[in-house]
Amino acid sequence: MFNSRGKIYRQVFDVYIFANFINSLEEFRYDPDTKDWKERGLGNVKVLKHPKNLTFRVLLRREQVHKIAVNHMITKDMELKPMLT
Repeated sequence: MFNSRGKIYRQVFDVYIFANFINSLEEFRYDPDTKDWKERGLGNVKVLKHPKNLTFRVLLRREQVHKIAVNHMITKDMELKPMLT
């Protein structure tokens, strides 16, 4: 976005960090062709809270390139559990 002087600025959202996990976590995706779990990203996970909507979101950015690997809304019907190896 641009301001009145033509300079680029970042839009800041009204989101607060609810939990910040410092340890590096891995995200995996399931490949149905090979029937195997593939690594998709390695980085720090943040749980963000929107104060007006009272919704939560999981955000994981990759460590070196800082690209978003996970950006999911947390809902009441979700069941989070460890991956079986």
